[in-house]
Amino acid sequence: MAHSYITEAQGYDYVPELNTLFQHSNRPIYDWEVHSGSVYKSFGTGSVVVLFQDGADLGTAESLLSDLNAADEWFYDSAIDTTYLYSAVDPNTEEITAGEDHSTYVTRRIQAASRLVDSLIDAKHSTPLPKDRSGNYDEVIIQATAYALAHIEAVGEAERDMYRDRLINVDKSGIIDGINGGWIKLEHEIDADSSQGELKIISVSGGFHPRFSGSYSGTREDRLKILISTGGAAATAKFTVQGFNAGNDTPKDEHWLDSAGEVIDLYQRMFIGNGLYVTWEGDDGDSGTTNDEWELWIRGSDLPVDNPGFRTMQSARY
Repeated sequence: MAHSYITEAQGYDYVPELNTLFQHSNRPIYDWEVHSGSVYKSFGTGSVVVLFQDGADLGTAESLLSDLNAADEWFYDSAIDTTYLYSAVDPNTEEITAGEDHSTYVTRRIQAASRLVDSLIDAKHSTPLPKDRSGNYDEVIIQATAYALAHIEAVGEAERDMYRDRLINVDKSGIIDGINGGWIKLEHEIDADSSQGELKIISVSGGFHPRFSGSYSGTREDRLKILISTGGAAATAKFTVQGFNAGNDTPKDEHWLDSAGEVIDLYQRMFIGNGLYVTWEGDDGDSGTTNDEWELWIRGSDLPVDNPGFRTMQSARY
């Protein structure tokens, strides 16, 4: 089944000039001659799904050649590969192009770009790549697909090479180079630090930040809600730790620590359970804000690492 890592809008986020590149997909139609009255024809145009006159979409084709009796009406005769256009002016003096519906074209090309990304990613990743816990693709995959889309849409060789180099290049500094080399980590990958947790900011306005260490010894995977339950300065502010119920985003009733909250002492390593420790960090004068929230995704230390962040090789001298 065809898959798409990005939407059209996400493509514009990383490559604003895509809108111009998409316009190059239309092909010009030349050599118009009068068929009858204000109806012109052009032979050998190839299949025409959408016809444009000076950039304006002329809409759906008429069902019959005899239906052409007003400006902007057109008809394609597949039997003789000829396009007919009703025009008040000679179409040879205007830009007449053929293409396909914009949405249909963009969808098809985004799917092609997504397959290109799949083909560049090495075999340690199964494709299509999975979505993250929020139901979205990794942002780095969205960015890579936008560049892949620009690469296949670009007309000039230099422009195509520019977008390709953002994916892969001889210096191994492209996005795909980083994914294949292991120094860019996708969310679903388990790395050497996964048992210490991957922290995601949900909503934070205060100055305190938790840092986790240790090696999680609980279930194979878990998700924790870290919440500042009482705001204030260090030694006054308090935090709570809760797990989530399976299959939804509601926290469990039970708490890992005191449900009333544990006091935040900056730079003091505190054991919170199952092999995990938290150290709260902040600058002098900082304070925590009530309901500042983080989410910690942790994986058991017994799970195999599939992204160690480096590669090894054996060598021998003969």
